[in-house]
Amino acid sequence: MMAAAILAGPHFALMLAQFTGEHNSLHAAGPQASHIEWLYWAIFWITFVAFVLTIAGFTRAAAKTHTSAAEMLPVSTHPEGDRRATWAVGSAVAITVFTLFAVLFMSVITGKQVAGLTSNNPVTIQVTGHQWWWEIQYPNPQADQTVTTANEIHVPVGKPVVILTNSDDVIHSFWVPSVHGKRDLLPGYSSAFWIQIDKPGTYPGRCAEFCGLQHAHMGFSIVAEDENTFEQWE
Repeated sequence: MMAAAILAGPHFALMLAQFTGEHNSLHAAGPQASHIEWLYWAIFWITFVAFVLTIAGFTRAAAKTHTSAAEMLPVSTHPEGDRRATWAVGSAVAITVFTLFAVLFMSVITGKQVAGLTSNNPVTIQVTGHQWWWEIQYPNPQADQTVTTANEIHVPVGKPVVILTNSDDVIHSFWVPSVHGKRDLLPGYSSAFWIQIDKPGTYPGRCAEFCGLQHAHMGFSIVAEDENTFEQWE
C-alpha cells in the first residue's frame, strides 16, 4: 500500500489546491454550482476506490510472484488457474464498464439539473465577449433606460438570472467557478443559460478560452447583493 500512498500524493496535492481561496468550484454559491460540486465528489470517490483497489491488486500480485531466476516455476496449465484468470479479467472489464456508464449517467443527470432552473420573471443580462473585455448590458424596453457596463455584473441574491451570450470576435469562455460551469461564447451564435447566487458577495470570473495576447487580462466579477440594493444600483 506504500506504492498507493506515493502515487496518490500528487493527486491529493492537486485536490487540496482546489480549496485555496474563497471562490472555486468546490465552494458553491448557487444551485448550479452545487450540482457540479456533487458530480465532482461522486466521480472523485468512484475513481479513488478504483485506484486503491487496482494498486492493492498489483501489490498483492507482485508480492506473491517475487522469485529469483533460479526459483522460477513452470507455467501452470491447471484448469482452475484458467478459471481464476478469466474471472479476474471479466470482473475488471465489468467494473470498468459499469463505472464509465455510472459516471456518464451522473454527468447527464447533473447537466439537466444545471439547465433546469426557471423563473416567470427573471432578470435578463446580455454578455458580449470582446478582445479583451466583457460588455454587460441590462436590456430595457425603453432604450434610454438600458444600462451598459464593462467587466462587472450585478445580480440580486436568490433570484434566477438569464445570461444571454455572444462574442464579437473570437471564441471566449465565460466561467465563474463558484456559480456555474464554463460556457463558450461563439462568434455569430447567441446562447442563454441560467444562474442563481444564494450568498451575497463578489465572485471573480475569467475567460477560460485562450483568445489572444491579452487573454490573461480578461477577468470580470459578479456582484450578488440583496434585491433592494440591486434595484437602487440598476
